[in-house]
Amino acid sequence: MKKISKLVLILLAIVILTSSTVFAEEETAVEETAVEETAPTTEETSTDGTDTELSEDDIVNADKFIAGEDLQVTEIVDGNIFIIGKNVTINQTLVNGNVFIIAENLTMDPETEIYGSLCAIAKEMNVNSRMYDTYLIADKFNFGYEAIVQRDLRVMASEIVLDGRIYRNAFIEADKLTLSDLLMMGDLNYTAQSEAVYIKKNEDGTTEPETTEIPKGEGGIIGGDVKYTQRKKKLFNKTIEKTVEEILKSNKIDNNTNEEKIKSIITSYIFNGMGIKSNTEMAKEASNSVVIPKVYIYITAVVIVLLVLALILPIILKKNANSEKKPKEPKEDKKSKENNL
Repeated sequence: MKKISKLVLILLAIVILTSSTVFAEEETAVEETAVEETAPTTEETSTDGTDTELSEDDIVNADKFIAGEDLQVTEIVDGNIFIIGKNVTINQTLVNGNVFIIAENLTMDPETEIYGSLCAIAKEMNVNSRMYDTYLIADKFNFGYEAIVQRDLRVMASEIVLDGRIYRNAFIEADKLTLSDLLMMGDLNYTAQSEAVYIKKNEDGTTEPETTEIPKGEGGIIGGDVKYTQRKKKLFNKTIEKTVEEILKSNKIDNNTNEEKIKSIITSYIFNGMGIKSNTEMAKEASNSVVIPKVYIYITAVVIVLLVLALILPIILKKNANSEKKPKEPKEDKKSKENNL
């Protein structure tokens, strides 16, 4: 099974490198297909007439850790990727796992596919890739026309522009939300300072005037319901840009940053910031907690009950004894008293 998975990853990598569009542009929800279902092969002919062959050595069969200032990421990973950098660009990358990113600027191209979740914090995100789920925090988030989320989109950002496709629901926290060439199969749930605006793009490149009327149902951009909650205050007290700058500066991120440090930073800022606990944290919590067997709990409860009874019963018995009336002596007859005199 492991060998099949590797061969499949090689095939998908070849498809990415030789095709400008990896997935068909269907208008209906894409069925989620396991990676293993693709027919394996390791050889493909490139457009210039030469043969391109990828070996198993081209695949990283473990988690990948990358750190630096300006990062150009092109990887094939059968595992998770952890990335921390100032400017991060991800091109032609295939990940059979999850991707965790902290960056000032994040750009992801249409030839990148993530068979898992994208969890990222960045000042500005421009996402055109395909993934299963997203958990994102940014100052500005642009969900491009070629971007696809197979399941749910979750994002917090001051400014959000949505094109692309979402095959289930969107959960959004924003100050300003703009919808354009978006196609969403499920519900749009959002909180913002004002209602979302819809800008329709025509085939000739022109745009219609913006409106707060979002087309729903058949022929619309939202297949489900739209639920809007107004928020009066701004989303963030300080910009994400400032937060990321502090992370990079305080941790002295460079090309030599080791795996353990990258993992620790990701755990602290992404996992904790999004309410996710790592396996290490959960194990640590479990080791610090005291587990008391149930039998000891029952024994303790019985002892407490007996002690209470031992204290209360004497008081109850004493009260009952005092409350009992002494028997009255019988009255003597008048005649008997006179005779005695």
